Amino acid sequence: MIWADVDGEKEVAQKGLIGICPDCKESLIPRCGEINVHHWAHKVNDCDSWSEGETAWHIWWKNHFPVEWQEVSLGEHRADVQTPTTVVEFQHSTISTEEIRRREEYYGDMVWVVDASAFSGNWSKRHGQSPDWFGYKWKYMRKTWERAKCRVFMDFTSSRNMTDHMGYDVHPWGPDERTMFFIKKLDMIRGYAWGAWVDFDVLINSVTPKKYQSQLPEKPEVDLVSDFDRVLTDDTWWTSLLEDE
Repeated sequence: MIWADVDGEKEVAQKGLIGICPDCKESLIPRCGEINVHHWAHKVNDCDSWSEGETAWHIWWKNHFPVEWQEVSLGEHRADVQTPTTVVEFQHSTISTEEIRRREEYYGDMVWVVDASAFSGNWSKRHGQSPDWFGYKWKYMRKTWERAKCRVFMDFTSSRNMTDHMGYDVHPWGPDERTMFFIKKLDMIRGYAWGAWVDFDVLINSVTPKKYQSQLPEKPEVDLVSDFDRVLTDDTWWTSLLEDE
């Protein structure tokens, strides 16, 4: 956990502080070592069975949203981010099909952001039929994501060798900018992932109603897909991509 209740305020972990879990109301220990990212920990196990260890990647993503939207308690579970309309889950570790289903049913309107750096070397360029759409051969595909009903975004940008083996620069605006791969379809038989590269602002703005976007940190207005609503609803591209098979 990044945040704990300290004297009624949300505070990050610091040595000497005593935090309270907003869910179970138990005391939390500030973990402020030199190796792992600073975080709060329960004395035994996290009261949320869906919780996974915090990484710098988790914290980087959560901090793109207002503090009030981070680590929001929703009944028995704690959403990584809850905007006024949508839950965003940042998934670093592997996850089963059953757990994907349970979380989607529990949260309802949600999206997944997956840390894909661990398997980035298993992707290779296959198609680039339009300025928007790309298809990649995915060796050792994480097939559980084929069962996801909600939107899935693969974040490769902690991997620095993407340009070499995928033939596409995922840092076209420099190392401080981020793009991710929006999964439109996973073809488990052929082993291909089809979708579009989008700037991270596309995700952030798509889950944040316009009247709340003024609360977001300022970002450069860069968008690899000019009309994201079309990307979400257009299924005609799939047939055209298969014509070359």
